[in-house]
Amino acid sequence: SSDLELAGEGENWRMDGRIEGDIVCSGKIVVGPKSEIKGNTQCANAEIHGQIEGNVNVKEKLVLKSSSIVKGDICLQTLEVEPGAKIEGRISSNS
Repeated sequence: SSDLELAGEGENWRMDGRIEGDIVCSGKIVVGPKSEIKGNTQCANAEIHGQIEGNVNVKEKLVLKSSSIVKGDICLQTLEVEPGAKIEGRISSNS
């Protein structure tokens, strides 16, 4: 396993596939519907369609789509959740 750091202020990144390790991104991350991430995720904004097993720290807005599964604690400023999204963990505000 290894960590992934995505640089580029304001950049959008889309992930499709499996990643094992922590992710740090200065912009927005989109996790595709068939994606599985095992590790902590830190970014400015995120849109989750797939699965994350680890803590999620979002500086601004997190969108959980109906197909998303998050198994871990979430820290964020704004949360949007579609019906069907699954969260197994605590949610706290970083504001």
